Parts: sequence; structure tokens; C-alpha cells
Amino acid sequence: MSKTIGIIGCGNIGSALSSCLAANSEHKLCLFDTDSDKLQVLTKKITANFSTIVLSESVQAVFKQSDIVVLSVKPPVVPKLLSDISKDPNLLTGSSPIIVSVAAGVSLKEMEESAKSSGTGENKLRLARAMPNLGMEYGVGMTGVYSEDTKVADEVSELFSLVGEVASLENESQIAVVTGLAGSGPAFVCEAIGAMKKSGIELGLSEEQAQLMASQTALGAARVLLESGESPASLVKRVATPGGTTAQGLEVLKSKGFASIMSEAIKAAVSRAKESMS
Repeated sequence: MSKTIGIIGCGNIGSALSSCLAANSEHKLCLFDTDSDKLQVLTKKITANFSTIVLSESVQAVFKQSDIVVLSVKPPVVPKLLSDISKDPNLLTGSSPIIVSVAAGVSLKEMEESAKSSGTGENKLRLARAMPNLGMEYGVGMTGVYSEDTKVADEVSELFSLVGEVASLENESQIAVVTGLAGSGPAFVCEAIGAMKKSGIELGLSEEQAQLMASQTALGAARVLLESGESPASLVKRVATPGGTTAQGLEVLKSKGFASIMSEAIKAAVSRAKESMS
């Protein structure tokens, strides 16, 4: 069923979500950003694939027109935005749109408290948190979703399933883990790809060849894992013939503590996500 999806904030995440929904769904988009230039750039990018786009003049207009509103703004903006919206009692009611925050560190409790006019019982806001990553721009995103309302969680999961894979989380604290693993993860993977590319160039490949080989190799490995259900360790064992070239390279990675470094990077990102919630 076609719905109107409001997206407030058209930075990296908002733009990626808009672009993929525009190309791969029948949903209408209602967009707002305080930076009009961002809106113009985004709409020019996706108009070829999507004709039903509304550029809203305010966040209030987005709430009035949408079935689901995605708050893709910086964390400090979320409470202020909801507080401002709550000044209009007609916007935050039991029949108001589902509100999804993709901001790290802003809890459901803080969202609820910021919208004090929402009331309780049947008028309780339908809130959810989602942590997607930039892969969703091309339909290969990874999103963690949590809501205290299972029906809301299902609707939000259905939306984000249009732009990639979705994990329904058991508790809100897991959002921080998703932030460090899936949200920050693309940057960590790109660091590895960048290092592979640099090595290829140093050893005689052109920049274009090295980037293609490093990127396609990473894509191929991930595809094998996803399609086969094989564990990373199992795939490593298949590729690494004893005494061969891969085994030689793996020995270097182990001696430099590659696995520990990656684990520490993810734990640091998760720790930072948890700090922002306290």
C-alpha cells in the first residue's frame, strides 16, 4: 500500500533513504530541510525515477501530510524538534504519524518527554528508533529497528526492508551496538579497501585497476557469505591453502593484531554511542 513518507533532514542518511525509496517503491515522499540547496540537489538527483515528491515548507507540514516521519537530523535537534511540534496539539495525537529517529543517542524516553503534549493511553505517540547505514542508497543497507510497540516496529521494519536488510532488535540498548557495527562499519571496511588499493598501486597497478580490484574483491567476499550462509572463518579456510600466498598474508595480519584492532574500533564506536545516550 502506498504511503507518504516524511523525511526531515536531507543529509547523508536522509538523502540515501530518499534516493532508494524513490527508485524502488510506490511511496510518496514529503521532504524538508532547513538548507534549501540540499533539497534542490536531492530532488534533481531523484526526479528521473520519482515524480511524486513534495517539498515541505516546515516540519509541521511534513507531520500533517505523512504516515511515517523519519527524523534524519543531528541528535541535539530531535528533542527540540519534537518539543516545537508538541505546541500544536493536533500534530501529536494517537492518530499522528509514526515517528522514527535515526539519530544516535536519543532514547525513546527522551523523545516521549520532549513531546509532553502527547498524553498517555490511546494518545501515546508511536515512536521507533532505527539505525541504518549508507548502503541503503543502493538498496544494500543494513538497519536495526526497535520500538516498544511491536506493530510500529513491524511497519518501520517493512519500510527499511525496501532499502536493504533489517534486524528487529530485542531491546533499545542494542541500537548502540548497531551504530558501532553497521552504522560505522562501512567506514572501517572502506579503510581496509583503501589500504588494499594503496598496496595495489605501490606494486604497479593503476589507481583505477587497484580500486576496482579491491572493491570488487570485498563485494565478492560479502556476497559469498550472504548467499551461502558460510561463516567468515570457513571462507578464510577455503581460500587459504596451507603454505600458499593467502596463508602468508594472513600471518602478517595476525602478527599485527588485525582482528583485535577491528574489534577495538567497533567497541570504541559502540562505547561512544552509549556515552551519547547518558
